Amino acid sequence: CFVPYLNSEPEFPGGIDKLNLFFKSKLKRNNRVSNKKIPIQFTILKNGKVDNLVVQEEAIKISKKQINRILSEMPKWKPAIFESQVVEKKIVLIISL
Repeated sequence: CFVPYLNSEPEFPGGIDKLNLFFKSKLKRNNRVSNKKIPIQFTILKNGKVDNLVVQEEAIKISKKQINRILSEMPKWKPAIFESQVVEKKIVLIISL
């Protein structure tokens, strides 16, 4: 279902700064790919859980397992709202490995 705008976007507990700190604290750096920026896409479900991870193809062998681990440890998000209804929302983040 295409939603043209949301009344409120999904939000990580504490906001974007806390999300960045969460990733930095959980990320195990690999010297071979240090400072590589990789877009990841996932869905914030209606219950606030993270699901449907998509990682750029070139990064799959290097980092998908690590990104899955981090996302599985992620706390629930505040889900998106559209017309007083909780809805799922895809998120795209750029992370540095």
